[in-house]
Amino acid sequence: MKSIAVCIPSFLEEENIAFVTKTVDAGLSEYYSGMNCFIVNADNNSTDKTKEIFLNTNTISKRIYLGTDKLGKGENIINFFHYVIEHNIDVAAMFDSDLKSIQPFWLSTFLMPIINDEFDFIFPSYQRDKYDGVVTSQVCFPLLYGLFGAFIRQPIAGDYAFSKKFIEYILSKEVSQNVREFGIDIYLTTEAILSNFKIGGVEVGYKIHKKRDRSTLGPMLINVLTTIFDQAIKNQLYLKKSPKILFPKIITGKKPDFYSVPPANINFEILNSHIENGVSMFIADYQKIFSAHIINLFDACTEKIYFNSKDWTLTVYECLKYYISNPQTSLDFMVPLFFIRIRSFIGETADLSYIETENNLLEQAINFHLLSSTCYG
Repeated sequence: MKSIAVCIPSFLEEENIAFVTKTVDAGLSEYYSGMNCFIVNADNNSTDKTKEIFLNTNTISKRIYLGTDKLGKGENIINFFHYVIEHNIDVAAMFDSDLKSIQPFWLSTFLMPIINDEFDFIFPSYQRDKYDGVVTSQVCFPLLYGLFGAFIRQPIAGDYAFSKKFIEYILSKEVSQNVREFGIDIYLTTEAILSNFKIGGVEVGYKIHKKRDRSTLGPMLINVLTTIFDQAIKNQLYLKKSPKILFPKIITGKKPDFYSVPPANINFEILNSHIENGVSMFIADYQKIFSAHIINLFDACTEKIYFNSKDWTLTVYECLKYYISNPQTSLDFMVPLFFIRIRSFIGETADLSYIETENNLLEQAINFHLLSSTCYG
């Protein structure tokens, strides 16, 4: 009898862990009643009631709690992967513990292509609010398109399915501290691309999760950007070939309702404060790292600094070029620049529809592809 394990990684998610656990169990029970099914809460030893609530949630599937004192989403995923191999699990998936929109059919949609041996790595295709997922839209999507030659709109979605072969491959690799924190999702996606695993996407409608203020994304940005840059350095020969764009197959499914996603929360007062304080702190670093074109953008007062799409593309690639020569550099200086791009992007797209905004992001990704050779010059 085949076995399935679904991971719900968590840290301080007492408010939502029961909902995700029940929904995962409903999907496993409906679609895979003839298999051994396990729901694994991989948790950073949360100090709230996450563990207690998870273990006391009634499910048909077996519940397993994996705790660690080490912080980081990546720590949880790696612990889960070890569980999968040690218990000879056939198929695995993971879903974020803060999801509000997960439905039972997601379990069929994500897992069936792996069970049928069609793919090794499944990522989601879904609609989000145009200002939700700005690390994705402004960093991961364009860099994946520009450097790695892959069109994956949600490369750090947090919701995936995996073959055992892919998990074994990941566990054979040494991973950095950035990967063990927020860099895990982009690491998994880039490894799937670079190692020629069978990758595909599935339509699941839309994603809604716990609201987070966009201005608090600094630590995630540093982990994710550093992980992408490390992957770029390790695979320079591959990347220098300027590969043609890979468009993974998307398995059609539930279409999104374009009016069903609530708006993301943007606190401009905090955002502007982070920009002002950050630019003041790092201006000397910027003088060393960036070209005159980028430095000249700082002539305006901080509330008026504006990065258009091409400015942002050049900023990211000049940063990568510097990082290639200085791989021990902390990328914390990029955080205020990222916030400037968020503010600029909101201004550019405030009056655009969801579809128009997506077209704007694709144009930016194409810029990243066209200018990708500049970071190795």
